Amino acid sequence: MAELVSYLKEYEKRLKRRATVAIYGFGTTGRAVYEKIKDSFQVTVRDSATELTDAPACRLLLGKDAENEIFEDIVIISPSIRRDSEQLLRADKRGVLLTSDTEIFFEDNKIPAFTVTGSDGKSTTATLTNMLTSSIYTTTLCGNIGIPFCTVDQNKVDAVVAELSSFSLTYLKPRSVRAGITNITPNHLNWHRDYGEYKTAKLALFDNAREVVLPFDKSIIDTYSGDIFALFSTRDTYIDMKAARRAEIYYSLEDGWILLNGKRLIALCDIARREEHNLKNLMCALGLSCGYTTCDAIREVAGSFTGISHRAEIIATLEGKTYIDSSIDTTPSRASVTLGSLEGRINIILGGRGKGLSIEPLLPLLRERCEYVAIYGEIREEYYKILCNAGIDAKRISVCEKFDAAFDFVYENRESADIILLCPACTSYGEFRNYCERGDKFRQLVENITKQRK
Repeated sequence: MAELVSYLKEYEKRLKRRATVAIYGFGTTGRAVYEKIKDSFQVTVRDSATELTDAPACRLLLGKDAENEIFEDIVIISPSIRRDSEQLLRADKRGVLLTSDTEIFFEDNKIPAFTVTGSDGKSTTATLTNMLTSSIYTTTLCGNIGIPFCTVDQNKVDAVVAELSSFSLTYLKPRSVRAGITNITPNHLNWHRDYGEYKTAKLALFDNAREVVLPFDKSIIDTYSGDIFALFSTRDTYIDMKAARRAEIYYSLEDGWILLNGKRLIALCDIARREEHNLKNLMCALGLSCGYTTCDAIREVAGSFTGISHRAEIIATLEGKTYIDSSIDTTPSRASVTLGSLEGRINIILGGRGKGLSIEPLLPLLRERCEYVAIYGEIREEYYKILCNAGIDAKRISVCEKFDAAFDFVYENRESADIILLCPACTSYGEFRNYCERGDKFRQLVENITKQRK
């Protein structure tokens, strides 16, 4: 794909000299951007990590040097990096282009985009939307889940389904054919100044959307004053929603059916994942794909979809113990949903880097359902004190610096549990680059046990 390089070349023409480019944040997306532009530009990689695996053959500024005086003309920034640091503000004032691969894609994008955000369930909803729309169109999944935007070949797909975080939406108002929000609850308060800023970023998804899909949530629909294409709810009836707020279509759950404008669409018994949160995700995806999918596809997807990787994913059953990876559960509220949906005694791994969120929603379930708790990473001491103060026996808690040690603890005490669960309630940052890498590590440790027993 030439779009990213072409965009940067056009900017270079305006400079009337050869442009220099920095990639700030060298995770999955940063590496993809580097591969796209390394042969066309002089590139510097900046990253807060003190060392990089498979470091590129270019100038590197790592650790404390990552924000040394920014001399490049263009800085392509990871969404997880705020742009209000002294060095980035100074660079912006000097006329340095601060952007991201997401912003470049949407500025140059010429194909329809279905966009999704939310505090919980956005990855599942984006995946479902992509599956539904692909019944008619050639689509690709990109953003937080799927491929980086810079790798999308606009000549080979009819549309994209994009999952967007509040980080990206702080600096971006993407043009969308249809945009949907799964829900909005406090999240990423270690990054955003407050909940108000976080909520504003989420709602920015609608600023350039042709049509919007919303949950029937008073805190959201009272905030959004524009036209609504679709509303959905698992607890409110079609008649109640229609009476409260005008929309073109409504999805409700009544008498064992998902209804579309009060008429039966799909029976609950024909849906593979019937937990309330998964039904909400499905409804949101149905709203996003309405008119862009088929009835056969709806039945097939609803009946066969069992979830995405790293969300309550069963890895193995060994000696009667089930090992479950829910690494994507990066908030206490999301973790509480997963923990509450499981049956049996549980040994759980918590931890990583906190988001500034209260763990209170999780405490009753940890007390009632969990036999042993391992806490790893930056949050470990804070969570340990909270758990002990909440009445959880300190003898059943292990405080671990590294993930491997946390796994060893829950495994060594496996006889007390039916389930060994990774459900961290925190981000992966610190020891891992993303939740996928953390989940893959959990899988690897489980597979190592399997190999040892053969």
